[in-house]
Amino acid sequence: MSSDSLHTTVGRADRNARSLNDPDSSEDSNLSQQLSSSEESESPSQAPADVRERVDTATSNPLLTGKRCLIRNIDEVNAVEYVYCLPRESPESLKTMLEFWWNMDRESLYIDTRYNIFRLNASMRALFDHGKWFLLPEPRIIEQYFETRGDRDKFPIIEEDTYTYTFFAHPDMRRVPIHRQVTHPSEWTHVKASDFTFLGFPFAEFTVISHTHPKFVICNAGQKLTTDENDIAYKGAHPGSADLFDKVAAIYRAWTSPVDRAANEAFFQDGSDDHGENNTA
Repeated sequence: MSSDSLHTTVGRADRNARSLNDPDSSEDSNLSQQLSSSEESESPSQAPADVRERVDTATSNPLLTGKRCLIRNIDEVNAVEYVYCLPRESPESLKTMLEFWWNMDRESLYIDTRYNIFRLNASMRALFDHGKWFLLPEPRIIEQYFETRGDRDKFPIIEEDTYTYTFFAHPDMRRVPIHRQVTHPSEWTHVKASDFTFLGFPFAEFTVISHTHPKFVICNAGQKLTTDENDIAYKGAHPGSADLFDKVAAIYRAWTSPVDRAANEAFFQDGSDDHGENNTA
């Protein structure tokens, strides 16, 4: 599956959601056909080798999942892929807006940064790319971005070794279980049912720890929450988080609002040759 822009990827998910939100018995087969045809027609966008190495280094922290799937915690032999929060093929217009509101130099946003990438097995990736789930950082982090949205000079610098994220699923995942591996046998030992724990919708209080930076994660979640259909669906599935979803949507709208070129001429004259590698690689 290609990593299209957030606008394109989630737009496709939203169109799919119109048919999937119908509560009749065809719901699950529609979702299955949707994901299967997508996997057949599209091939995953591959992170360059040096980028994969940097992600592997970043996830070597014992608190993290290493080369395993972030959500299911299964080993890389289970078709685990490198996945971008902000896709590699994001349009230049989106990158320019993010650079401005994130108080960066123009042309300095480095999409291949390790902090924009995590690992998922193929099925979780398909659901992620189709807008069926997202992650959110802790409320304390969301609050910092919410309070400073619209003022690039106050954009918070958040630098932590790891971040705790909560998993939020779309109602279309009502019949999609997550079997998360909790113990890992030695290399030459087969896995057993007892090595896994079962998680079911709505996956209440399911959290993961990742190196991925919150601003990229919020970008992904914000795009998924800024459509009326997804807003209603996610709030219906997680009513206790409705206010948090509204804040994330407001943050994303602020980060992707047009930049007044005449009033910010210095920004548009700026350019960077280091692609942000000094602080975001």
